[in-house]
Amino acid sequence: MIDKYWLNINIPCLHRLHASIPKSGAHKIQASLGMNYSLDALRSSLKSLAKYIYKENIRTRSDKKAILSFDDGHRDILFAIPIIKEYPEIQPVLFITGNLMNGDTRALPLTALYKWCADNKRHPNSLREIFDFDRKSLKLLPEKKQRQALEKEGIDVNPSSERMVSQDDIDMLLKNGWLIGYHGPEHFDLCRMGFSELKKQMQADLKLIKNLGYVPWLAWPEGSWNDKIVKAADDIGFKLQFGLDVVKIAGTNSLIINRVLWK
Repeated sequence: MIDKYWLNINIPCLHRLHASIPKSGAHKIQASLGMNYSLDALRSSLKSLAKYIYKENIRTRSDKKAILSFDDGHRDILFAIPIIKEYPEIQPVLFITGNLMNGDTRALPLTALYKWCADNKRHPNSLREIFDFDRKSLKLLPEKKQRQALEKEGIDVNPSSERMVSQDDIDMLLKNGWLIGYHGPEHFDLCRMGFSELKKQMQADLKLIKNLGYVPWLAWPEGSWNDKIVKAADDIGFKLQFGLDVVKIAGTNSLIINRVLWK
């Protein structure tokens, strides 16, 4: 299956999509952090990418597709479905956490924080003067502890306006030719998770992935990995592993495919 895709080109990574510049909610903050992409930009970028892949396939006498990856599972990625349909050279992949695969459709804790920041005109990287945490420190904590830190400060940990994909949404994506991959057991820096617990969680989630018909591909949350956990994931059976080019990693594992953040 892996041979069907171009893996030696820049693989895009997207988080959220918007039709116009977001003016409220978590979307507004994520736009300022480079985590949003407009639908017009998506159409333009996919047109260029598809044209390049078409020429490469002719040149190499291949019939491969380019991977277009989406992380996290914010529901606004559904806007991409009709656009991507126009380009058969593109293979969309959504990477979601084991928590979401197991039915936890609450907003990610960081998304909840961004919603609060938008409502209160604060930047998530500049919260230390009022809280014991900021965006960067929260990323180092498991989701449960992230939520506990937010709840302690009276922040709504599951704002109704911030929606993640449901199982019905995932089924629709699958019917439209999307692949569903793995974004780790939960969304934080997994280098901080106990090694034995991480292996146990990944093994259990891989069984679920196979049962659901998803792909055994892993995009490390926050783009954070080290050689030890990459080898463990490979041994467990994750056939492809993805990082992010904007994240500096001390490891040198050749199994990691770096992606380019489109923003």
